Amino acid sequence: MCQKFLRTTLSLFFLSLLFPLVSFSQQSIRVSGKIKDADNNPVAGASVSVKGTSNAGTVAGDDGSYTIEVLSNATLIFSSSGYDPREVAVNNKQQLDVVLNSKASELSDVVVIGYGSRQKKDINGAISTIKPKDIEKSTALSPELAMQGQMAGVDVTSAGGNPTARPIVRIRGTTSFNNADPLYVIYGVPFYEGGSGAVVDPTNDPTRRGPINIYTIVNPNDIESISVLKDASASAIYGVRAANGVILITTKQGKKGRVKVD
Repeated sequence: MCQKFLRTTLSLFFLSLLFPLVSFSQQSIRVSGKIKDADNNPVAGASVSVKGTSNAGTVAGDDGSYTIEVLSNATLIFSSSGYDPREVAVNNKQQLDVVLNSKASELSDVVVIGYGSRQKKDINGAISTIKPKDIEKSTALSPELAMQGQMAGVDVTSAGGNPTARPIVRIRGTTSFNNADPLYVIYGVPFYEGGSGAVVDPTNDPTRRGPINIYTIVNPNDIESISVLKDASASAIYGVRAANGVILITTKQGKKGRVKVD
């Protein structure tokens, strides 16, 4: 009886010694670092989350820096649009700098840039695009609404429930001019909304726009791609008209192949 009691007491004693070790191995630490791409540029807005938990995580700042408090044995997941996600074990480290690699599939996409077509990896300018499959999924009534929430740096605000009402489009928050509308180029032809024939705007002044959206004549289902030029290269091609950016709309074309009847 005494031996059994002694064994039980010793077992409880050793277990009490293990508890501090377990708690020490899983203590919370503050992890900081910077997230960059392969060219050593900061990845602003990258998401940092904890694998296997419901922890909301954090978001990297404009310089790619982040700070998050996690368990010392946790695994962090770094992700951002256009980059392959990456998992990194903390291993009790308080400084973790991470490099994200661009998705190879997106770098090989062909983009219309106003003076031809290039692959994304060969372009240095600020360009946003919408893939054809994303346009097909959209139920938008016009090209502008098809861009809503699909492009970084492009703000699209609906003008109301009227399907012919023109949405307000702003590229990179350009709102300091009287007319901050971007230039639309549909299959190489520049279009203006000004002087649309509305009662409030019967003139042909391209700096004024009417409330009627003439771009509803373009069926979103007929659009092959939409590219937005957001930097100085737009002005180099289209002049001062492109000071607020350029929206390039390419429609679908006939393709060589066998006749198919659905």
